[in-house]
Amino acid sequence: MGQLVSILISCYNAAPYIAAALDSALAQTWPEKEIIAVNDGSTDGSGEILESYRSRGVRIIHQENKGQCAAANRAFEECSGDYIKFFDADDLLAPRTVELQ
Repeated sequence: MGQLVSILISCYNAAPYIAAALDSALAQTWPEKEIIAVNDGSTDGSGEILESYRSRGVRIIHQENKGQCAAANRAFEECSGDYIKFFDADDLLAPRTVELQ
């Protein structure tokens, strides 16, 4: 059995991108993963998009806008992985990224 990888995403006003970013995180071939997304006070509908992923196992945290570093730190505080993958809300991961890293 492999070790748990935490994929941590901070999100602020990334509505055009966040769904694709989450889809790419969920599509990782590494089976033991947790995905935590922190909505850093978005005002563009990002929070609603994030919530739609809760049923797919993504852990969603909402906080007041405190900046990208604070959102990333909050995700880190909440994770339990053996390895950490910080990931931006407007990025995409190739399916084997975590496995190969």
